Amino acid sequence: MFPHVDSDLLKSVAEISSSTRTESKSEAGRLSSGISTRTSVEIAGLLYDGFGLDEAAEVTVYPQFSDDGGLESERTYVKQLVQKYVSDGSSEDLFNEDEISDADYGTLILPSYETIDDEGGEQDTDDSDTDDSSETDDSPTMYTLELTLEAVIDGSTVDLPYSTSDGQGTDLDASWLINGQPVNSYYYSEEFEAGTSVEVEVVVDSYPSAEYGFNGWAFPDTASQVQNNPRTFIMNNDKSKTAQVGIAF
Repeated sequence: MFPHVDSDLLKSVAEISSSTRTESKSEAGRLSSGISTRTSVEIAGLLYDGFGLDEAAEVTVYPQFSDDGGLESERTYVKQLVQKYVSDGSSEDLFNEDEISDADYGTLILPSYETIDDEGGEQDTDDSDTDDSSETDDSPTMYTLELTLEAVIDGSTVDLPYSTSDGQGTDLDASWLINGQPVNSYYYSEEFEAGTSVEVEVVVDSYPSAEYGFNGWAFPDTASQVQNNPRTFIMNNDKSKTAQVGIAF
């Protein structure tokens, strides 16, 4: 989904998310809930924008967990888990109560970007009249289409595939059709030439077949677009979309 993000970082995000879900399901677990698929995608997006794993976690993960209990709180547990993947070899005593109480997770400072030349210095702007016709880049403009599938059950996001715990054997899974071709993955990312028309369809696999269905495209799509399935995207910019499946309406 994020091809330019280091694969080791994406692996760390997946392992952290999986660890929190496992801990939350344990009888003696220290967490009341795990990191959702949507939060994992948000972390990957911040990594793609140049943030570190620890910075992304401060914005998207830590605020979801309570700091009640100080060093025994859910937030401290998650911070220690994340720190295993960003440790710089400093003291293992990672946090104290003052650091936890003083933490501020409400401000996201976006990095500034400067154009640099091949030697590492700032690139000067040349306003002189020059003939650049010999250096024209004839390569086509490409835009990225990123798609995410998620299930929403009783107002909460759950992982796919989904099965109920009531013993009735109700199951839910979903996949993509991209320009008529099946893509058996919940995450999809591909570059297309500018102006390309891409038809996307969400295919729901449900047992019983009428139990679940396509619920729509997640915010911020407009009301006229929410229920479109299949849906056609015209690639005139980068697009990141999330489709939701769940209880059939």
